[in-house]
Amino acid sequence: MGTNDKKDGLHLFTAWKPGMEAGEYTIAVKQTVDYAPGSQWIFTPPEQKFTVGALRYSLAQEEVLACYPPPGSSLPCDGLLPYISLRSPYLPWERRLSWAGVPWVALVLLAEGEAPAGDIRTGQAGELLDGNKASNTLVLPSTGPPPAETACTTIDLEVPLLQKLMPENPAKELPLLAHVRQQHEPAAGASRARSACSCIVGNRFARTLPSGSAEPRRPCHYTAHLVSLVGHEQNLQKIATLDQAKKVRLLSLFSWSFTSVSPQEPSYTEAFQGLKADSKTSHNRLRCTPAIKPNDAVDKRLQAGYVPVAHRLASGEKTLSWYRGPLAPEPSGTSEHTPYNSADEALMYTADQGIFDISMAAAWTVGCQLILSRTDLCDQMLTLSTTAAQHAMALAAATHPATADSSLDFVSLNESELSAEGLTDLTEPTALWRRFERAMAEEDLGTQITQALAGPVMPGTPDTEEPVGAITPETGTEHSQVSLLEHAVGLLEQEEASTALRTALRSGFLPPAEKENVLGEATEIPVATALGTESEVWLWDPVAMLSLLPTWHLLPLAQAVLPMNSARFFHIDQSWMQAFADGMLSIGTHTSLDYALADHLKHVSFNLRPDSVAAACGLLIRSHVIRHWPQDPPPPVDISGNPKDQKPDENEMIFSARRMTSGKDEGVRLITRRQLGPDTVLLLFNKVPTDITLREPPHALQFGVNGPSDDHGQRTLRNKDGKTITASINVFDHFLRGPVSLTHSPEVLKVEALLTEMINKSSTGAPANSAAFALQMLNPPAVLEINPPST
Repeated sequence: MGTNDKKDGLHLFTAWKPGMEAGEYTIAVKQTVDYAPGSQWIFTPPEQKFTVGALRYSLAQEEVLACYPPPGSSLPCDGLLPYISLRSPYLPWERRLSWAGVPWVALVLLAEGEAPAGDIRTGQAGELLDGNKASNTLVLPSTGPPPAETACTTIDLEVPLLQKLMPENPAKELPLLAHVRQQHEPAAGASRARSACSCIVGNRFARTLPSGSAEPRRPCHYTAHLVSLVGHEQNLQKIATLDQAKKVRLLSLFSWSFTSVSPQEPSYTEAFQGLKADSKTSHNRLRCTPAIKPNDAVDKRLQAGYVPVAHRLASGEKTLSWYRGPLAPEPSGTSEHTPYNSADEALMYTADQGIFDISMAAAWTVGCQLILSRTDLCDQMLTLSTTAAQHAMALAAATHPATADSSLDFVSLNESELSAEGLTDLTEPTALWRRFERAMAEEDLGTQITQALAGPVMPGTPDTEEPVGAITPETGTEHSQVSLLEHAVGLLEQEEASTALRTALRSGFLPPAEKENVLGEATEIPVATALGTESEVWLWDPVAMLSLLPTWHLLPLAQAVLPMNSARFFHIDQSWMQAFADGMLSIGTHTSLDYALADHLKHVSFNLRPDSVAAACGLLIRSHVIRHWPQDPPPPVDISGNPKDQKPDENEMIFSARRMTSGKDEGVRLITRRQLGPDTVLLLFNKVPTDITLREPPHALQFGVNGPSDDHGQRTLRNKDGKTITASINVFDHFLRGPVSLTHSPEVLKVEALLTEMINKSSTGAPANSAAFALQMLNPPAVLEINPPST
């Protein structure tokens, strides 16, 4: 037995390999060491005896990889077969039965009341499995005298019950219920685990009990036992002829319990089927579709995504008005936006219908109220607007015609002049002082300032031609009556002043690491990854701001536009977002300069995302299964808006999208995921995809019919590559034996007959073995593909 290999002067002896016969063996190992040419040391230890054998009387917890349904759980598992996974890929075949290729263990599933507590015993094997001590009503395994002090657990089953639970042809069906599966290799750097494990599948569905009324079916408690078949081969072969009054004692190696309950909500498979059916019968866009077709004017509004809402006018009257949030069914056109200074300015009235459109007014009001409700955002906005006003007034003071000559016109202060003096920003104190010194060098200006500071001359003084109470402009100039504030407002209309102001604000309020990306590049604004949570980050993401909006403003009349078990596509309404930003910027706005600064502050405080991370399309899903999806955040992005290098997260395993153009995938990224409620989720993509795939979160391995609550028991078949095909089989109607008891429906599976029919219908030509049975009965996570409507 074994091998005797020689390496480096050492004789290596392998004593045992998987598949060897169980029994007692004796070995003697001789070791020879060459320590010099022609000289050896020979070591001959005494003979050693050892026993080769599999686990026969119990199974340690650490040898069990997984059980399904999980121990102690209460799950809807009407259409599922229980199974146990063992860490050792050899264990089910380590002991040889009289049937060739048949595993020596099997999984027996018992319902509540089928095995009384007195029939399950735990004690010493010498007491429980000794035929001399057992009564004549027990059928024991013929394994010889067991070890006296070995602990074990036995279960006594009545012969009629065992006849219903065991396969009709054990020699052919039991091998189909045991298989080995390959596990994924562990990630680099992780502790390596075994690459394969064994799995024993039960042949009985864990179903609920009929209630006898319209109420849901009653829960049923089950106990699964991994039993040893060693010594029972002859009993199972002639089980039909055994005395019906006797009980068969089986050795239970491992057991666990669970409860099968009626599903309170649809399964993922059922929910996805409902979403798929809805996508075929609906328009798939986020709009209200009434049962009765309205008139053309109303239908046009509904098709555009508007909904009627109650509106109380300022005068006290009650009326209906149209409203649409930032989620529109069609892409919004790009047009020049005129900032709104109040909600009333954004209120629109349709004279032909006599109805208000409050969408923009509501957006402005929500933005204003959002700022007031968030102290952190309000403080940031007030500080930013105050600083912007100071910069604007500083620019105006340096270029006002009443205090400066033509050489101080702002247009003449270009970058070359600033760089020549080592300066980068006109609003810096040094730059202003340099310009003032240059102005003082002019004789006329210096004389006028000296006379002005000397004090005014009283009118009527003969020595004075005219009073010198103020600096008078040059002849022909029309700016003598322009105030400093008015000059600052006009100055902001110049492109050079606008660029200088925005650059100064960004350089003053961005973190040091981001200043290098902004100075001199005013048209490129880096993406901020925080939302007002860090005092240093002043860029606000409009898309992220959506997460702060009340759900009703995002999704008004949800029951009408997004019914249960539906998916709707939308686009971001940029006009709504502009009005929303105007409302936020209205805080602290009082003067004409404040209004003029609003557009500049919008470019500083709100970040316009680059195309790679901008929201182009979105999807709203409302279903019961949403509450069971993981709540992980979307993948993080770096300062440039690009996704950071990371492993695939839960989002990528659950949601994926692609955009196929001429057979090429352009790449679509999920940039935002927000839970709007317990059963509603919002997804935003950077491109309009051609198809979106939704997946059930990865779960434990499951074997059974298509859905746990599928009363019809349909099993969709697969081809040899594992892909589903159109063919299916009704398992519950044609391939079940039973009932096991009067209170149960037929639950025991005809494994051999079912597999034969599966192979014939799938036309795979695969051999009728355990791998083919596991492949056909495996329930992978449910998958649904949705196609967005064309734009």
